[in-house]
Amino acid sequence: MDYPGQLNVRRAITCRAITRRIKFGDSSGIPEQILHIVPIIGLLHVSLNSYETVFLLNYQFFDLLFHRIFGNNKVLAQKPKPYKINILLELAYQGWSKIHSIVIRKFEHSKDPEPRYLINLLDNIVLLVLDFYFIIFRSGNWQAYLEAMFYILTY
Repeated sequence: MDYPGQLNVRRAITCRAITRRIKFGDSSGIPEQILHIVPIIGLLHVSLNSYETVFLLNYQFFDLLFHRIFGNNKVLAQKPKPYKINILLELAYQGWSKIHSIVIRKFEHSKDPEPRYLINLLDNIVLLVLDFYFIIFRSGNWQAYLEAMFYILTY
């Protein structure tokens, strides 16, 4: 329920309301039907949340990238604005596309988890979150969208 007109419905399905309904039953003053409402989040917000999740899980990498690009005098917030996250993801992918073949050649037989993780991050995950909403969803390819959603969910 990601629409401004549904503010009261959002409030009704907060954890407190549901817990109160379960604990006190009919005397809680909250209708039983409230337990059957499933909150949803808009597809664009799923995409934005995936940007933020990838960024936060790989903060050290993006912090190093940020300082390399913008200098050591600048400070990268622990939870920056979405546009900064988008810029860093895009810069990481664009830089990766230029050195991809060289790095793959160097580490193709490596079993070290660090370069393998970094290769997976830049080859698959960053590209997926960048393309998730704007290309995969808007193209109407629902099978690709479901696969991408599952991949993001399991990351």
